[in-house]
Amino acid sequence: MNIFNSIIIGFIQGITEFLPISSSGHMVVLSDIFGLKTPSLSVDLVAHLGSLIAVICFFGVKSFKEIKISGLQYEKMKSIFIKLFIASIPIGIIGYLLKDTLATTARTSIIVGVCFIVSGIFLIISSYINYIIKNQNKLLGIKKIMFIGLFQAFAIFPGISRSGMTISSGILMGINKKKTVEFSFLLSIPVILGANIFQFLEIISSSVKSSDWGNLFLIFFVSMIISLITINFTLKWAQKIKFWLFGFYGVVFGLFTLALQLV
Repeated sequence: MNIFNSIIIGFIQGITEFLPISSSGHMVVLSDIFGLKTPSLSVDLVAHLGSLIAVICFFGVKSFKEIKISGLQYEKMKSIFIKLFIASIPIGIIGYLLKDTLATTARTSIIVGVCFIVSGIFLIISSYINYIIKNQNKLLGIKKIMFIGLFQAFAIFPGISRSGMTISSGILMGINKKKTVEFSFLLSIPVILGANIFQFLEIISSSVKSSDWGNLFLIFFVSMIISLITINFTLKWAQKIKFWLFGFYGVVFGLFTLALQLV
């Protein structure tokens, strides 16, 4: 892995984490294309860590501004934390039960390619249903939160977009796009933390070459900066974005990933 590879990986992660096109799936494909010697999970970890810091900083600043204007809204903040916890339960349980499979079999390009296609088709279908729904609402009740959490659980497989599944399930129920996108981004915090905290401890105690640490930090830094830009852009244009286009991209990229295995 060289500097160019590191920049590309960080850039792709920063874009794909907050757009519905699976960052982990892209990481697997990029690892195969670049023939990375550094363990794929190490690259995946630092790339996601950059996105995690970005979303915490973005919403942290936003919350601070709201608090300065309206005062500390404890009940509102508590409600958000409860919703995030409830929605994260399914993916936490399934991820723990299948952690060995996810680290090996699920990271093969064939599985990833199929998952890209499935995720893309679901996004296309949900976008169409959302288009014909006339009365969209902004409510995120407990039942809808649980529904979003269940669909998010499918994203344990690389190639199935976490943001894609959460945004799709939200708009499938007629929830306002911007509200759904914002909740999806917030959901990335507990999910990335839960998925990577143990991997981080393993990497610290593992024999990662000293020459690789510089490249890993570069991946983290680029991922963080691009993630901030992507979050800001997506939330600003959430109501106007045609999410079915990302579904189409997922199908095409999935077919491309499968085709690579035939070359």
